[in-house]
This record gives sequence, C-alpha cells and structure tokens, in this order.
Amino acid sequence: MSGRPAPTSPPATVVAIDLGGTAMKGGVATAAGVLEHTGSRPTEREAGPEAVLERVGAFAAALIAAAGDGVAAVGVAVPGLVDEAAGVARASVNLGWHDLPLRRRLEERLELPVAVAHDVRAAARAEAASGAARGCRDWLLVTLGTGSAPRSRSAGGRTRAPTAPPASSGTSSSIPPGRRARAARAAAWRRSPRRPRSSAATRSSGPRG
Repeated sequence: MSGRPAPTSPPATVVAIDLGGTAMKGGVATAAGVLEHTGSRPTEREAGPEAVLERVGAFAAALIAAAGDGVAAVGVAVPGLVDEAAGVARASVNLGWHDLPLRRRLEERLELPVAVAHDVRAAARAEAASGAARGCRDWLLVTLGTGSAPRSRSAGGRTRAPTAPPASSGTSSSIPPGRRARAARAAAWRRSPRRPRSSAATRSSGPRG
C-alpha cells in the first residue's frame, strides 16, 4: 500500500474466510501456512443480505480475537460476480448481495485491511500455486456447491472463466476448505501493509500435475 514501508518479513497471521450460500468456513493462517482456529458457521441467507454481512463480520471478528495480537489482514472468498480490485460483490445472487462494497464495510468494522476475492478464482489460484494443477500447462477446475462454475488455464496462461459466467456459485464440495482458505489468505497478504514478497498460496501435500 502506498506510503507504507516495504515489508521485511511475512505477517504473523491473517484471517481467511470462504463464504458460500449454505455455510462459511474460515480460520487463522500463519505465515508458515498452518491453519489454526478453523471452523464453520451457517450462512443463514434466508435472514437477508444485511444479516449475512453481519454474520461474516462477526465470524471474522471472532477469528481475529482467537488469534490474539498480530493479525495483519483479512481475506474473504465470495461467490457470484465479484469486482476484486474494488472489493465489491457485484451480484452474489445466492446471498442477495448487489453492488455491496464488502471490502469497505468489513474494513470499517474490523479496522484491518480486507481483500475480497471471487471464490472460484481463489480456488483456481490455490490449485495452480500449491494443489493438483501445480506444474500443469493446461487444466480445468469445476467447483460444485450451491452453484457450479468452471475455471481453466491453457498453455500456462492466466486462469479464465467461460464467456458467460454462471449466475451464482457457492461453497465448493470438490475443493478442500483449507485450500480455499489458503487462497483467501494469499489475497489477504496482498492487502496487508506487511505482506511478504510472494503472495502465492503455501505448498500443500495434494497431488501434483
């Protein structure tokens, strides 16, 4: 972030949350890639958009409290159409969110930098960096949950979605929650004033291509 000194070491911890239409999963991730204080809570989307936002904020606050001192940032992976640069949930249909300034709202509540990432993009980044797609030039990821969404990369290029994105995508049943939380953690590191030089997700013991 502008005006801040260059980082000399990774942040001690970040909080990462994977938000789905049915449940939200999260944990505290150390700089070494260890997930601690992991847990889940029902999204309870039937209570309405503001209630869902309140539950996300409360979950993040609880994880921050569990971590104690040293939390540098928060990362949230969100379903639907997400403007990651602006931190806005443009159309999360299964949550009832439309043009919600999620990053700003959470930063105001938590008083920490917050990164907002599209859940399937976050999963794809994690697989490419440390999961089943690591080292592969061409691969396809399909997540299944409250909704479904494919993601692919060809010839070592950028991950990409189909021309017409799905109306909604929810909690993935094909991607381990810990791996998606690590992707949210990587996004949080990019928002952290003390972020490490590399924001790649921590290596996992999953299969390699």
